[in-house]
Amino acid sequence: MPKYENTDKVIPIAKDNVSISFNKEKCIQCGKCKDVCSEEVTVGGMYDLKRTNNNPVCINCGECVRFCPTQAINEKTQYKKVKEIVKNAEKIVVVSIEKEESKVLTEQLKTKITPEKMVAILETLGIKYVTNLQFGEDMATIEEAAELTKKLQEKPKQLIYFSSWCPAWVKYVEIFYPEWIPNISTVKSPIAIQGRTIKTYFAEKMHIEPKKLVHVVISPCIAKKYEMNRAEFEINGIKDIDYALTTKELIEWIKEENMTISTLPEKPFTAIDEKVNHTQSSEKINKERWQNLLETIYYNITNQDAPKDFTKIKENAIQFPEQLIQVQSRQEIHQAKQILEEIKQGKSMPYTYMQVKACNNRCYQSKSKLSYLNYEVLQVYSNFYGEPLGEKANQMLHTQYENKSYFLGYNRK
Repeated sequence: MPKYENTDKVIPIAKDNVSISFNKEKCIQCGKCKDVCSEEVTVGGMYDLKRTNNNPVCINCGECVRFCPTQAINEKTQYKKVKEIVKNAEKIVVVSIEKEESKVLTEQLKTKITPEKMVAILETLGIKYVTNLQFGEDMATIEEAAELTKKLQEKPKQLIYFSSWCPAWVKYVEIFYPEWIPNISTVKSPIAIQGRTIKTYFAEKMHIEPKKLVHVVISPCIAKKYEMNRAEFEINGIKDIDYALTTKELIEWIKEENMTISTLPEKPFTAIDEKVNHTQSSEKINKERWQNLLETIYYNITNQDAPKDFTKIKENAIQFPEQLIQVQSRQEIHQAKQILEEIKQGKSMPYTYMQVKACNNRCYQSKSKLSYLNYEVLQVYSNFYGEPLGEKANQMLHTQYENKSYFLGYNRK
């Protein structure tokens, strides 16, 4: 059994942690990892190593990596494995990435990189197809809106609904607040939805055997290295996500190749539906995710577009035809924990819908057009999934979560 030293200043990290690693020789015991894990993420102060039989509890958020000044704590990289896979003629690698990551590449590589230039870079690295993660985000929003619309129309006395996009938040609830699992959206995260669609619809359209496809997600999120291994995100032996690289890993890979980026031509993203042209849209992109979700719900209920000032929230409240919805977007875990603890003490839940995230990365910050107007997504529904919350959509795009309080040393339920 491993012995964890100086746990008053250093968070214990298991060797088999799928997201992060610890190098004792680099550690200066500054206490920053302990502080962020205990105070911001709150995990570090919510369990006892003696009770867990010396097994550290981790939600894989990666905040300790961000705060460690010496890189004693670092993310576990996967890009070298992907480098080898792209050389395998029997495998076809598909990358899902947000356009926003091109801005990070521009900053870190000190050269202007547009989203289309980013596609060219990835293709130069050996990636066969590069898809825009906006597809998965819009489909996830449509499913989440359909789920929340259904709950609204049931007219409960109090509706409490948590987004499921952050894998670290979901794991946090499973471990520390399993009684709230029924209140988490059953919709898979955008990367899982995109992966499932690539391994089914896209594979069929492109005449590719699904087992030959390798779906690689590139994002700022370390927790996705945990999420890709969830058993719930695998159907008939086919995983939604095969590898999860951070943008930092992509930058390391690019630097290793010594490519001349300036000479690369711009390339378009590959559409999930081959009939869709992925040229740049002239439509103004200005909707935050929570706005997108609420306007989609409004459309579901009224069959009309929401008024222009609909999502100008006054005191975090929006009046729907069915019910008043109170919204909290981009809530951090320590804030959500405080609310859950107050409810335990008898206080009422101040919000109907909460987006919760475990880190300060760019999740929830991207903007987009209205999801229900995404022609490509609508085409895939029409040709493959049927309607949101329909039988096939429920089977492939939704999931269930489990009580993981046994991580804390309690009996498994």
